[in-house]
Amino acid sequence: MLCDFPELVPGLCLSGADPNAAIIPDCGTKETGALHYAASRGRIALVLALLAARADIDHQDQTGETALVGALRSGKDEMAALLIKRRANLHGTIVAAASSRSLCDPAEMMRLLISQGADVPETPLHVLSDNSVETLDILLDSGAHMERLFWDMTPLHAAISRQNLSVVQALIAGGANVNAKNEVARSALHMAIRSADPEIAAEMLRSTDLDIEAKDAKGRTAVHVAIVHDAWESLQLLAEKNADFTAIPPGSDARTALTLSIERVQHWRVTSSTTLDPAVIKDPGRGAF
Repeated sequence: MLCDFPELVPGLCLSGADPNAAIIPDCGTKETGALHYAASRGRIALVLALLAARADIDHQDQTGETALVGALRSGKDEMAALLIKRRANLHGTIVAAASSRSLCDPAEMMRLLISQGADVPETPLHVLSDNSVETLDILLDSGAHMERLFWDMTPLHAAISRQNLSVVQALIAGGANVNAKNEVARSALHMAIRSADPEIAAEMLRSTDLDIEAKDAKGRTAVHVAIVHDAWESLQLLAEKNADFTAIPPGSDARTALTLSIERVQHWRVTSSTTLDPAVIKDPGRGAF
């Protein structure tokens, strides 16, 4: 492999090899450049040899990704720092660093990128990984927006959709609006219940400012959403928070949420091999059923 013999690069280039030619690595089918390939694998000696052979530091692969972005996504801190020092284009690097799951020091890398003039878009918080939660305050101080809709979601919606509890916790602690809705009026709580992750729903319900009775565009509350999605643990949590089980969901033929809950539990017991705790849902006024 050329990765193991960077000293071959000068001779190959003198013989007419193009350091920017597209290659298809053995491990995949996506075309990429030699520099991108080496950078995303942390092969510093090979990258230096390619740059000395006049490889384009900002050459893009077929997806538009540069070697620097590839290094950030792959968690190659030393490689990324080298390319930044060599004046690589910083476009797309903030999002790449925010979404990386393997950078050794994401906060330090984010500070370096910003100090070198990387443009901070309004939406990097939408892709924040659990590895990069410590960059939240840095990004907010540099112009990232906590409530901006992107992909029809706020950053909090996006973290919930990825079932990323640590990011959800960081966003709430950082001041995210827990009652923000997307374009179909779906709240973060509604999305948490739909995600089928009771831990995230529980985290949302710990928020003192949460509007537990907020309705989506179809007029459904969190209780109604939990019933539709058989989210029994979330329904239990909602009952413990004194959510309204007397409201009639849209299209329910005048049956209350409590009545529908009982019917769904009974149906679940008949059709599912899973044992369901009879007390999984409580009516605050009547006790467990």
